[in-house]
Amino acid sequence: MNGNRKNIYLILGLIIIFYGLSFPASVYDWTGNLYEMIEDSILYNDAGLLLKASFFYITWNVFTFMMIYSGSMLMAMAVSTDKNSPYYQLSFALIVLLNVFIYNMIYSEHESFLLHMVISAAFLLLQLFIPKQPFSVLPQLIILFLILVSFSWLDLSPGLTRADLGSDDFAASLKVADSYLSEYKILNNLSLSFFFVFSILSLIFTVLIYLFSKQILTIKKVQKQEKELKETRDALLETNVYKEIHTLVHDLKTPLVTVEGLISLLELKVTQDEKASTYFNKINAATAKMKEMISEILSEDIKQEIGVEDFIGYVTSHISFDHVQIDFNLTIDEHVSPIKVNKIRFARALSNVIENAMLSLGDQKGYIHLEVEGIDNGVLFRVEDNGPGIEKRNMNKIWEEGFSTKNSSGVGMPFVKQVVENHQGAIRVSSIPNEKTTVEIFLPY
Repeated sequence: MNGNRKNIYLILGLIIIFYGLSFPASVYDWTGNLYEMIEDSILYNDAGLLLKASFFYITWNVFTFMMIYSGSMLMAMAVSTDKNSPYYQLSFALIVLLNVFIYNMIYSEHESFLLHMVISAAFLLLQLFIPKQPFSVLPQLIILFLILVSFSWLDLSPGLTRADLGSDDFAASLKVADSYLSEYKILNNLSLSFFFVFSILSLIFTVLIYLFSKQILTIKKVQKQEKELKETRDALLETNVYKEIHTLVHDLKTPLVTVEGLISLLELKVTQDEKASTYFNKINAATAKMKEMISEILSEDIKQEIGVEDFIGYVTSHISFDHVQIDFNLTIDEHVSPIKVNKIRFARALSNVIENAMLSLGDQKGYIHLEVEGIDNGVLFRVEDNGPGIEKRNMNKIWEEGFSTKNSSGVGMPFVKQVVENHQGAIRVSSIPNEKTTVEIFLPY
């Protein structure tokens, strides 16, 4: 994936640079008008035409090199996406200077390598203060634009001609016209003024983006900390609740043992007849069942084999289907094998799914289909309802503790997922709003 992205950066960078290098040739008539404007300013002694020609030159120059620099930036990102990396910085500077050389060769110009080295250094320096964020390329391009405008005006300063600045044909022609009209006063004042204005703007913009990015990072850190705090609080609450439940259930063992002992004594003392024996057998079976349930609640690891029909019968026996508006349909594959589960917890999980479906239907007429089928090396439980469904934006939130759209506790689905995963199973939820919701639970054998 990273290789594909780097190839995209490289190809896109080459296309943009090619467009930048070919731009002067594609606007040949426009550049011809620029030369006419310079000649007319001298011919008619018109300083206004000189100013107009200067602005046209800056626009043309900035657009051309904006393409070259932004393309060079993308090509450098093909080498390294880390702006702090010396590989990225060196690649960017070398690609820029190489394209300046190509530009000079194509158009027989004299663009200053020193000027573009300074521009590259200024851009790379300010770029370091832009934290990597989504859409961070846009502020980088704005900074690049401001720097290019700033130094393009500096290119027109007559006082810097000796430093090999402004040696291209357009800049030289503008300086010649200015020497005739104002003895270099117009371009000296204009170039230095705009250089300082746009340099300051680039610095201010960089500072603002830096502060804004820091604020965004701070907000994200706070949100992350709040999420971690909520998860810790929920985990602590859940732990305390489980501790209390385990304590209460464990305490049930004592009176249950007492009941067993008293029943045994009564069996010895009470005159045995057929009816009394039946009652005692039922009581013993009930106490044994309670002991089994207590053991399963206290230990999640206790799993027993049970037939699917018996298990579904146990689940549905704890759910009231008296709602006259709901059509409940049950389908069980005849060839499905028995499952090995913690019956109490897995039954609670499946009944939670069914109850959620009932809750979503409310007082509306609808259906709930429970289908059980054997697939591959496991059993698939599918619960489908035609309720209002789950909105796409809430699909991932249903697994969060406390999330609910029905003013309930919001612990149902997280509990279901935890139980299913403890059985090495998997759960999947799909929904079409206002049509249907399907919950599929796969349990391996």
